[in-house]
Amino acid sequence: MRYPIFPPLLLLAWVSVACSGGTQKGPGTMVPEDPFEDPAFTCGEWAKVACVERVTSSCLAESTEACVETQSAFCLSLIPADYDPSTAEACIAAVEKAYADARLTPAEVAVVLDGDGACEFIEQTAAMEGGRCDEDTDCNGSLRCKIPTGELTGVCIVADVVGGGLRCTESNQICDVGFYCNGMNCIARQNPGESCSPDVPCLEDLACEGLPGERVCISRGRLGATCTFDADCLSTICQKAAGANTGLCANEIILSGTEPICENLR
Repeated sequence: MRYPIFPPLLLLAWVSVACSGGTQKGPGTMVPEDPFEDPAFTCGEWAKVACVERVTSSCLAESTEACVETQSAFCLSLIPADYDPSTAEACIAAVEKAYADARLTPAEVAVVLDGDGACEFIEQTAAMEGGRCDEDTDCNGSLRCKIPTGELTGVCIVADVVGGGLRCTESNQICDVGFYCNGMNCIARQNPGESCSPDVPCLEDLACEGLPGERVCISRGRLGATCTFDADCLSTICQKAAGANTGLCANEIILSGTEPICENLR
């Protein structure tokens, strides 16, 4: 059998492409095997699915191109130093779903504004016993996240749930719902109108508001209640017009020209 003879220059070009680990698109243009390895590409795709016509018209964007440029830059601001592209496609799908109706639920806000879930762009591994955590969902299996009173983070443990009034001095003990550990015993959390602090928390559905030393527990607002912060609302959404100090508790954000989120969408 006779084998084809390649001209030297063509053979050299073929060897260069074959050994590069990428694919060639046109003369001298190389792209990575997985384009999502490039944060700029990922954020470009994010921006495209965010800046659909329904969103750009609701946010009064000058053009789709302007929205894509602004939203891509916002996405890049969420990319961590240890960027992991393995969740990028799932993230793009989540962003597309969130913006499809130009309305955002609390869970969707967490994705598109805070970069939560698949859009954290970091290796998604559940912490084992002793690992750092912010909440129970950070821990593997049935492990619980024990956060010391007054702290923001804790560790994953095999928990022994302790009832009100009982001792909670062991490292694996967590107080039941409605109670907190004061270092010795499980004490009832504070009710509406009672004083509170990082060390003396309110009941789980209440907010601790006020100046340091003067804080009290208040009920989180239901739909339509006046609010200043997202934490003031049961829904965790305080919808305010751009520049306004107060707003109303809502169960979703409806994109409009006065919605602050739209600043990154036009």
